[in-house]
Amino acid sequence: MMTMKRFTITAIALGAILIQGAPVAQAEDCEQRVSELERRVRELEAQIAGLTGESRNVETRRTTTGAVFTRVERQGFGESWRDPGGMIWGDIARNANGSTRHMDQYQATEYCQSLGAQLPSREDLVRLREYMGARSGTYEGYTPQVLPNLTRNEGGETYSNLFWSSSVPPSDYAYAFVWRSGDFVYADRGYYVAAQCVARR
Repeated sequence: MMTMKRFTITAIALGAILIQGAPVAQAEDCEQRVSELERRVRELEAQIAGLTGESRNVETRRTTTGAVFTRVERQGFGESWRDPGGMIWGDIARNANGSTRHMDQYQATEYCQSLGAQLPSREDLVRLREYMGARSGTYEGYTPQVLPNLTRNEGGETYSNLFWSSSVPPSDYAYAFVWRSGDFVYADRGYYVAAQCVARR
């Protein structure tokens, strides 16, 4: 994004100089002005990085739909990524020994709240599903991408991880998301499955 901004500023500077009728002989002066503008842009980038706590060398990944996810650091989230809408998706919740932490929907809700976060809603997951290729209103075309541990491999076979959502239409049930297929299932809130927290900033 910063590269595009630099290009835009450079183009504007060159355009302004050419419009003023600068002859070709002044190309060196033009180049110096562009270099100065680029230096100022780099300084601004460094200032922004300092204010936001983000590195200028940010890792990004693009899904097959063109949706860009940005790697971010957030305490307790493990490997986490910000989606194009600004929501941060954490890694699968883990026990102290690194194994997947399975919990019921009540525990998952409390766990995310302890991190200053929450479980994703059904709507959050639908939007994410579309970033990953699903056609609107369906899970057809969906492929798990970018986020870690959406599926697991056991004995050479790929299985889905099931995650809690915060959406609880019937009182004793909640939506759980099947990461491999992009589908939703109803699950008793006391059932033990995986959890993944999200933060809206």
